[in-house]
Amino acid sequence: MPKEWIARWEGKFDQGWDRLREEILARQIVRGVVPEGPVLAPKPEAIQDWDSLSADEKRLFSRQAEVFAAFVEYTDHEIGRLLESMSPPTSAVPTSWRGAPR
Repeated sequence: MPKEWIARWEGKFDQGWDRLREEILARQIVRGVVPEGPVLAPKPEAIQDWDSLSADEKRLFSRQAEVFAAFVEYTDHEIGRLLESMSPPTSAVPTSWRGAPR
């Protein structure tokens, strides 16, 4: 993963997953993606509260999220380049992702 792509996401997840879930839902409501009034689904028990994590764990999980976000963005960019290079213009519909259930 090119470091400059990861750097674009630096610090974007430092607030932690609990706060991030709230922020995402709020943006979806403002943009009309979901109607007003929904509440967040309960977080799975296996996922700890962000505030209970150590500073090292928070840095690790924030970094993992930054790298994954960069991976998704970079993948989208490269697929776009591939489609733009095709002549005549071509559409593609992904039917599976590596690692799909068997």
